[in-house]
Amino acid sequence: MLIRCIFRYLAGVVTVVCSGRGKNALLSELLKRGREVFSVRRKNDEVHFSAVARDYREIARLARRCGCKTRITRKRGAPFYFLGVKHKAALGCGVASFILTMLLLGETVMTINITGNSTVSKGRIDAALLEHGLRVGMLQESVNIDYLKQNLLLDIKELSWMTVNLSFGTAEIMLWDKTVVAEKEERSNEAIVALRDAQIKSVDVESGAAAVSPGEVVTKGQVLVTAAPYYIEGSWTKTVKADVIAYTVYNT
Repeated sequence: MLIRCIFRYLAGVVTVVCSGRGKNALLSELLKRGREVFSVRRKNDEVHFSAVARDYREIARLARRCGCKTRITRKRGAPFYFLGVKHKAALGCGVASFILTMLLLGETVMTINITGNSTVSKGRIDAALLEHGLRVGMLQESVNIDYLKQNLLLDIKELSWMTVNLSFGTAEIMLWDKTVVAEKEERSNEAIVALRDAQIKSVDVESGAAAVSPGEVVTKGQVLVTAAPYYIEGSWTKTVKADVIAYTVYNT
């Protein structure tokens, strides 16, 4: 008896419910064919019995011939246990793989966004970034930001400053153009004013008086250099001439 129970557990057992007129004929046919049917009991107008799992296809086929219906209400035994464990393990592996993939993507440079540049072509900047160690597909921890900034600014003289921010698969590159933001208006020789908001880098006055100092933040329209009186050909006039360089940001 113990050996039979062990065999049933290893083979797998299903509990079957049979209903319809031919349920008695089904049981007789199964016994005639030598199929193992056990734990038979009647409940209402149905017959409940257990059988080895591999015999169920034959049971369902014979049930159709006998004019009755069958359905499985319970599965037990080693095959069903390991099948459930396999599905749970597969689900766990899938979740773990998804988390690992997201972490890996978060640590990998997937996109490079460049903003703040208006004077240098994107192709030239992309080539410089690639040459100095920033490319799509590399690990973020492999990017030497200080080396990248130093060498890119040396290669591209039109840029005055840059920042690099690495965040969850994206490299944000912010560039500042090296540009003179103050010019003398053609119709006036009274003063030089700022063309946009900026931070003064240097003021080199040839004629006139500086109204700002290096490092000072100025706003658009602010006077940077005032004119100085100048005597020429018997009359006094005001002239202003200077080179003012400042840091500014272009939004593209």
